[in-house]
Amino acid sequence: MDPALYASFFPGFSGKQCVVYKCVVENSMEDFDAWLKSAIETYGHSAFNFVGAASSSIQYAGPTLQSAGLRSLEQGDCKLGCVGSKDFHWRTGIIFSGIVKPGVPSFAH
Repeated sequence: MDPALYASFFPGFSGKQCVVYKCVVENSMEDFDAWLKSAIETYGHSAFNFVGAASSSIQYAGPTLQSAGLRSLEQGDCKLGCVGSKDFHWRTGIIFSGIVKPGVPSFAH
């Protein structure tokens, strides 16, 4: 099920905006852009939490985690979050600082 569609069910029950959690693996950047446009315009979402591919050893034609995050921030009133495993990211040296710039609305989970 499309995560934007699924997340659209909750505001009616809770009265609050839902954070849309999505893996950014797509067939192309254009496919991601179409999904993002639909999530914002059709379902009214403005808070996103993106994750990358399950494996960094496979190359995908669609966006990287960083390019997907930056694309969402270009849409105006969108907020971007991330989920990270402290142990995994300390072991691998992966840092999220390249995704969100100081002063850009964001959140961490």
